[in-house]
Amino acid sequence: MDGIAEEHVFSLAATERDGETVLYVGTEPARLFESTDYGDTWRELPALREVPETEAWIFPGVPHLAHVKDITFDPRDSRTMYVSIEQGALLKTTDAGQTFVELKEYSKPDDPVYRDLHRCVLRPTNPDEMYFSGGAGLYYSADKGEHWEHLSGRQARIGYPDGLLFAPDDDQTLFMAGSRYNPGQWRQTHDADAAIGRSRDGGRTWEILTDGLPEHLVGNVETLAMTVWPGGYTIFAGSTDGDVFASEDAGDTWTHIAGDLAPISKGGHYLPLTAAAAR
Repeated sequence: MDGIAEEHVFSLAATERDGETVLYVGTEPARLFESTDYGDTWRELPALREVPETEAWIFPGVPHLAHVKDITFDPRDSRTMYVSIEQGALLKTTDAGQTFVELKEYSKPDDPVYRDLHRCVLRPTNPDEMYFSGGAGLYYSADKGEHWEHLSGRQARIGYPDGLLFAPDDDQTLFMAGSRYNPGQWRQTHDADAAIGRSRDGGRTWEILTDGLPEHLVGNVETLAMTVWPGGYTIFAGSTDGDVFASEDAGDTWTHIAGDLAPISKGGHYLPLTAAAAR
């Protein structure tokens, strides 16, 4: 793509701003690019790399390069964006990427991982309230990311959460997917023991959704998506085993809608979970 200097694209996001469509791409190594001509040309937003402590950004797996995992817009003004770096930082811009600051009050010296960000979501009825999933669990902020509460950690059933979505008809209801174990343990167990959860109280408590899903998910659920229409919505979950499941009743029941696909995974993240790795 013209103007994107990196080969590996990890995130893509779009917004409407000042009457035009603006696209964003995040890459590995962690860089951010913008297009205003539907992707024909791109320009880098170098301010992403100008925040302090970028030398600490790293990903545990080969080639040990951090990447832009997620890009989130404030629905009130899309110039305010949150960029999740895995692993390294939760960055905020209020000027469409011309400058960034890091939100890091959540980070503690005894964290099991260093600033491992996966997904950031804003509560639709009050975008000052934020959640993010990451390698150390689920976090919540009531004040635009200035202060954080650690809602669940590695001891939770979904100890390594990734996908995180609000229900469109009730933003006290969230859906979260991920594995019981972190990828470091996958290399020994070759088992993610993944699950999909639902919370009806803003992430305080969770129920594991099982009806229609395999009794045991060895592969990790690394994709959680939603399509919404007037009067309803469908949730889709994709696994590193190449399976896709769907629910049209807020997660109560699930249907297997596709299988035998390539691993639905970021890069080689799935490799420790394959049968070949277990032999």
